[in-house]
This record gives sequence, structure tokens and C-alpha cells, in this order.
Amino acid sequence: MRTLILPVFLISVATSAQSQDRIKFASLNDKMHVYGNLYLPEGRQGKVPAMAIVHGSADVDSRTKYFAEELPKHGIAAFVVDFQTGVFTIPSNRPKNDEFQPSAYAARRVLRGRSDIDPGPAGRGHR
Repeated sequence: MRTLILPVFLISVATSAQSQDRIKFASLNDKMHVYGNLYLPEGRQGKVPAMAIVHGSADVDSRTKYFAEELPKHGIAAFVVDFQTGVFTIPSNRPKNDEFQPSAYAARRVLRGRSDIDPGPAGRGHR
């Protein structure tokens, strides 16, 4: 007997747009204040899961924006943390990498404190 294996393709169709909130928050050690854009799925019913997305040293780019657009289409809020705005303007005045960690964890705290976000394990991603 031969077994036929067929690939399965999942096709995503955006059924609705998304809304966006700009949020300013402090790092856990209160040494840095950063911004984040929270992209919420439209037409959501109740609380939604969320993922905090942290960009690399090049600032928010097309890869980061991809998640901001795609996750809400699947019912997941995307919180894109902007470490550059209000923190540094050029690479020479950028804080050291370890100084950003308290802000990344603070982003998760922001998500868990919102009434429209499921406070369960919030995802986090790095491009």
C-alpha cells in the first residue's frame, strides 16, 4: 500500500482592519521611557492574546512592521516597542544593549495591565 502525502497550505485572509494605540511607558528600573505602538485586531470579542515585538539596533523596519500588520489579522495584538524615539537619535548616543532589557520586560507588564489583553503568557519576539 502506498501512502500519498499532500502538503497543506494555510491561506490567511484579512477579514478586518486593525486599530493602533501609541503608549509611552517607563522601564522596570525607571531609567528609560520608551514608546510602543499597540496594534489591536478589529472586531475583537473580549480579551486577545498579545506579542511584544522588540526591534534590533536598526530601529523599526519592514520585518517589525510585518508582524504589526499580520498578527492582528489572526486575532493577536502586536505591541511594537520603539526603543529609538525619545531614547537616542544616532548610533553614537545609543545606550548599551543591556540597558534596554528592563524596557522589554516593562512592555510585557504594559500588556498584562490592559483590560483588552489576555494576561496569560504574553509572547515576545525579536526580529
